[in-house]
Amino acid sequence: MNDDGLIRTEYDVTELLVSIRSEAGPLAVDTETTGLHPYRGDVIRGISVAGETWSAYLPITHPDTLNFHGAPLCRALLDHGRLVFHHGVFDYAFLAQVAGLGIRYADVTIWDTQVGNWLIDENLKKGLKESADRILGHDSSAEKAALKALTKETKRTWDTFTGEDIAKYAAMDARLTYDLYAWQHAQADYDFHTAMMRELAVQRAIFEMNRTGIGVDRDKLHEFELVAMERINEIEESLPINLKSPKQVGEWLFGELGYEAKILTATGKPSTSKQALQDLAHESQEASLLLEHRTLTKEVSAYYRPLIVASGPGTTGIGTVNPHFSSTRTVTGRLSCSDPNLQTIPRADVMGGVRECFVPREGNELWAFDLSQAELRVIAGYCKEDAMIDALENGRDLHSETALSIFGPDFTPLQRRFAKNLNFGFPYGIGPHKFATYIHPVPTERHVREAAEILAGYRRTYPNIVRTMEKLDKIACKQGYLPLGWSGRRRHFRGPGYIVPGYTGLNAIVQGGIGEFMKDVMIHPALADQCRGYGSRLVLQIHDELVFEVLPGTVGSLKVCLDGIAKDLDPFYMKMIWDRKQWT
Repeated sequence: MNDDGLIRTEYDVTELLVSIRSEAGPLAVDTETTGLHPYRGDVIRGISVAGETWSAYLPITHPDTLNFHGAPLCRALLDHGRLVFHHGVFDYAFLAQVAGLGIRYADVTIWDTQVGNWLIDENLKKGLKESADRILGHDSSAEKAALKALTKETKRTWDTFTGEDIAKYAAMDARLTYDLYAWQHAQADYDFHTAMMRELAVQRAIFEMNRTGIGVDRDKLHEFELVAMERINEIEESLPINLKSPKQVGEWLFGELGYEAKILTATGKPSTSKQALQDLAHESQEASLLLEHRTLTKEVSAYYRPLIVASGPGTTGIGTVNPHFSSTRTVTGRLSCSDPNLQTIPRADVMGGVRECFVPREGNELWAFDLSQAELRVIAGYCKEDAMIDALENGRDLHSETALSIFGPDFTPLQRRFAKNLNFGFPYGIGPHKFATYIHPVPTERHVREAAEILAGYRRTYPNIVRTMEKLDKIACKQGYLPLGWSGRRRHFRGPGYIVPGYTGLNAIVQGGIGEFMKDVMIHPALADQCRGYGSRLVLQIHDELVFEVLPGTVGSLKVCLDGIAKDLDPFYMKMIWDRKQWT
């Protein structure tokens, strides 16, 4: 291999292929690309590979004459069959551009060092360079400075670098990936290996979901954006202030117009937050207009325009949005979604027609399957709160029964709402000062005392929740982590960079447990069989909800399949129940 790792001749290509076939251990693979969006026009520039003692970089599409066809290398990698990546979900999509072999790279991945970082400690940075600096003693600052100088000297950007420009840096990324794998593998015990193999199956499912994407009607997006902008302009022209200035809004509402401030900021000034405007809207048309303006502005900036950009080439007709789902960006284990974030798509009753813009493939329907009362069921079962379990199992109103216990038989609708706030908030550590804000937007000491009394009533009603929270936090403080049951994963709490425990143990069990359950559903063989047999495709995972494209008439079969998977997994003390509805 050349000193800088760059493949310059056909002889070098042959030598690289021989090295791959001769390598007894795994191979680390990394890609260089023009950007982060393989489904929106960004392309692969080259592939770097590292074995135990060598590394190399094959340029494929750099803007110079030193390029080679990547297919022989890709076939050799797949034939080798033991690949290591750092964030393989990203690389799989770009490698698929070379020879169209997409999902096969996930099939032969034996380790992902980004996943390994996350399993070791989900609280620390998981990027390749940060991890190599922290664990391997690598100094990435020198590389960053060299690349910055190169950019300044050549006037080139990342997507226009030549193979000569970046070969040694690209080959270094593969080298670091291999060395990080070797370190992680040496540290790993049986539970870690088990968790890694499971997470690799999750990465495969995530790649499939990212690649599938979901359809959007760009004509509707443009239409709704235009209607929203017309109304935004109309509101702005009707009001005598700059609506983007909280200072002007506050002075106008509470000074010039004389409305009473319902909520104050930390500095004691009238708040113009969403909650403050909602509290004022029943008596102020101006506050209603401000809320409408904010809602429409968010529709345009957070949904219509980003979805148009994310839907790929073209501006009209049906496009496909391929978001980036990840299992390593949260500490809980739930999936995150970005670029764009499709886990925040509002319901039709919350924000206009955003969901109307999502469409299935022709001849299909979009159906959502949501875990019913998932958090409450996990909390009740894990803490063994018999009264709570009985109410949930028999379909009674848990929040009313909680209110009855705390406030007595004559509880009011407002007190039922307090009980609901507590059922969801108490297990996550809500205290009297926070709960007092539910009693009054600007709570006084009297409201804080009232909140403390209500919280005491909740503790008497559900003592097992209190005991479980205290027990989990003690364990977390003592050993620095909590095991998340069947998945083999741990939630870490102690040491440099860790989250300090404080009523976080139960949250870890509930959020982490549901997150792991949802991942187990996604990788269950029965779901794969169902999708193959009936042509269904998983297009979104939204926390406790799975959204599928299904053929008409097959949704019942999918419901039966998901119910069977929940029964088969059965990781909680209470069974998980799926509700279904059309996703529109």
